[in-house]
Amino acid sequence: MAGIEELAARWERTMGWCEPGARQERNRDDRAEEAVWERLAANYAATHNIYTQVPALGRRVQELLADCASVTEIGPGSGNFTLPLLASGKRVIGVEPSAAMRRALRRRVPSAAALTVVPCKWEMYDGERTDAVFVVNSLYRIRDIVAALRRMQETARKRVLLVRTRHSSALAAYFTEAGAGLPEREDYLLLEEIPAALGYAPQVERLYGTWRLPISRERIAKEWREWTTAAPTAEETDAMWERCRRDLTADGRLVITREYRIYTWNTEGK
Repeated sequence: MAGIEELAARWERTMGWCEPGARQERNRDDRAEEAVWERLAANYAATHNIYTQVPALGRRVQELLADCASVTEIGPGSGNFTLPLLASGKRVIGVEPSAAMRRALRRRVPSAAALTVVPCKWEMYDGERTDAVFVVNSLYRIRDIVAALRRMQETARKRVLLVRTRHSSALAAYFTEAGAGLPEREDYLLLEEIPAALGYAPQVERLYGTWRLPISRERIAKEWREWTTAAPTAEETDAMWERCRRDLTADGRLVITREYRIYTWNTEGK
């Protein structure tokens, strides 16, 4: 197995800390990151709700946290998982750095004695211990992943539970068909390898869910720029659009399948 330093360096590379571009800008600039959430916050619960879109994932999270009365949730956002956790009787501490997403969360949970929202990054959090630490897709701006995982281990009395969408473009198959190479992100591999190297013995599960995504030439160009680090020509955009049109549903959407990985380990006695 690779050493911790090598694994940490791979994490930095795959998460965009070592290359110029939009991902690095969001990583390094809090204002650029917040601008993204300002645009998305109002409709995020409706357009990006993994809990309701992938019911098997929501059920599995509830099962894995069934014996946990209190949960620290990293990056609760607008509360897509927070609300079901509260409804199941848990006390939740949400560590949320985005002001826009904290406002969105409070609109959905205007007052709840069982919810505490802490306005900071996970790297800066120094709060109380809870039974579990839980995070869904909110580690992408963490540079020192080893320190972040150790903080989770120290905070969780019983269990750490990470959920990560295997991250790739929604149009990955179409990019491949078009001959546009997509870089393979290693984060979903490293979230198993790094905890294992730290001695945490993570268990990994895979679940799958389908999404119906609206598609347009503008969406194609945006995905192309983000995932291939190059701007497409008008001809390339048109050719990709024609490929996608073959598979559109009657309401103009693409049906895609995404993989979700669940990483969990117990912290008791460690």
